Amino acid sequence: MAVPVGKEDEPGLEQIEVELLLEGIYRRYGFDFREYAPASLRRRLR
Repeated sequence: MAVPVGKEDEPGLEQIEVELLLEGIYRRYGFDFREYAPASLRRRLR
């Protein structure tokens, strides 16, 4: 059975990776960037 890919209501791979990165930074170093504007974070990570 095929799994639908790219549904608009589901987060993209890049968004998931950014969320995981921010969670890891918070857990390891205590810096909480999780509430920053998503567009600003993506721009700075590129």
